[in-house]
Amino acid sequence: MSTELFSDSHCHFGDEPLRSAAEEVYRRALEKGVRRFMIPEVHPSDERFIESFASSHEGVCRAFGIHPWAASEWDGKEFSPSSVSRSVRAIGECGLDRLHTSDFELETRLFEAHIALAERLRLPLLVHSLRANSEVLRVLKCHRARGVIHGFSGSFEEAMAFISLGFFLGAGGVITYARAQKTRKTFSRIPLRSILLETDSPAMPLSGFQGEANMPERVPLVAKCLAELRGITVREVSEATEQNFSALFLDGEGS
Repeated sequence: MSTELFSDSHCHFGDEPLRSAAEEVYRRALEKGVRRFMIPEVHPSDERFIESFASSHEGVCRAFGIHPWAASEWDGKEFSPSSVSRSVRAIGECGLDRLHTSDFELETRLFEAHIALAERLRLPLLVHSLRANSEVLRVLKCHRARGVIHGFSGSFEEAMAFISLGFFLGAGGVITYARAQKTRKTFSRIPLRSILLETDSPAMPLSGFQGEANMPERVPLVAKCLAELRGITVREVSEATEQNFSALFLDGEGS
């Protein structure tokens, strides 16, 4: 087992192939030193499975939300705080997507609904931003939300704009690709206190694992890559990102 400890700040145990092999996936991750997991909802139908899995496995946190890809499943109503379990530690996955969108106006209204809920419950957001950093920044600047921009891929200037709003940035599989020079340079420069590790399992495969489902057990490989980019040790990455995970998801209590 790894001597360092890690947390996967974004992994989809509710998606296949993780869902049908959840016990084995969880066990293998623990063996690699991954001790904590944040699982966002994608579809409203995910709630029951994720709530059950989180309540029966140590170190598993859950988020409440509807992914922008599933915006059509939203009933258009504001989310009621009373419908959110007290075990929920974050709101999301939510956000904006310029690559896959079919109705950007609907996505934006859904994103605003998530932000309103997060502000009322004083919970962090898990934000999806794909080719939409400028639009996401514009929306967030109108609020006092906090959270993480998961799977961040963007410029140093965009990164610092999000950080100035109090957001963390999720480092995942993208940084393991040599061709992703812009994102790699960004994560080599931004404050370590603003970074979380993630896999986005089963998506966002790491370099060397193309064509395979991603797994939470590969968080240490993301940490190793981040350490190399910054010229520091994996232990330093572990200690900082573990503190960041705790600060965002565990230290503050929702209402």
